[in-house]
Amino acid sequence: MTALQRQLLKCYIQSVLLFLSTCLYSLNYR
Repeated sequence: MTALQRQLLKCYIQSVLLFLSTCLYSLNYR
């Protein structure tokens, strides 16, 4: 795996985690 692919994968995982935590937060907030 190249450095670029690692960087893209890291960005992808961070965005997914952010999305999931936002969804969980909004569900708990209701």
